[in-house]
Amino acid sequence: MTSDKAREYFSAHHEGTLEPGLRASFERKIAADAALKAEYDAFTETIGVLNALRFETIESPSYLSDRIATRLESARETTTVPFWVQWFGARPVNQQANPRFVWAMGLSACLLLAAIGLRGMESAEAMPAAIWNGEGTGTVKWTKADGGVTATFKGGPARELSVVPEGGEPQSYRLASQQGLVVTLSNPNSSAHRFTVMSGKETVAMVVLPGTRPVPKKPGSGTMDEFATAVANAYRIPVVVKGAPESETVKWSFESLEVRKAAEEALDGHGSASVMGGDVLEIVR
Repeated sequence: MTSDKAREYFSAHHEGTLEPGLRASFERKIAADAALKAEYDAFTETIGVLNALRFETIESPSYLSDRIATRLESARETTTVPFWVQWFGARPVNQQANPRFVWAMGLSACLLLAAIGLRGMESAEAMPAAIWNGEGTGTVKWTKADGGVTATFKGGPARELSVVPEGGEPQSYRLASQQGLVVTLSNPNSSAHRFTVMSGKETVAMVVLPGTRPVPKKPGSGTMDEFATAVANAYRIPVVVKGAPESETVKWSFESLEVRKAAEEALDGHGSASVMGGDVLEIVR
């Protein structure tokens, strides 16, 4: 685990929400890096100070609330929804900023993925619905959906990214600052499908969705991309791989019934694995 990646997990480790594998990797890293340990100690101390603060609740006048509600309703009626939001089932979500969380996330570089919508026949080209990467404030939550996953995005600055569907043309998108979005990513094809999320020329993540046709578990070896596809096929689970591609060869046996354990054994120090929401495997390199 790199120092930058460890900084991303400061908040989650402090709150006790890290998966066991990631927690062990994080604690090994800060134990071996005195400077990083000092940063984490300063972070937890500041969080303690913030927790001690008390914020005054300001009541809004009822007439002001009525005026705001009227303006919002009028804006909703006149706002045009982008065609890709309608086509791929994406929808905006309401959000309320948590001062403590926003401040804490501002200390780390958060890699936040966008979501890709795949529709059509087996031979149709895969088309992404939206892409978003936030550095600083912002969150993303992945949950399993029928035939894929749902990504819920909240907060973050305006970003421009592109996604390259396997065998398809790159698609570029922009998400306005501080908007919320819910996007469903699905793969109705019989075989697994990969998508590469790019920021300029840098690869920031890859998403693999299993196909509808079951694939028997079998040992093998290959690149990280091939490993992620093998995991998605063998355990019928969406896989999100964070980080740039590397040249190492991964060997897997898939003897374990637990997907996280099987992935950790195969990675063997090349990265860590955790299961988000119980049904989405995340691999961090």
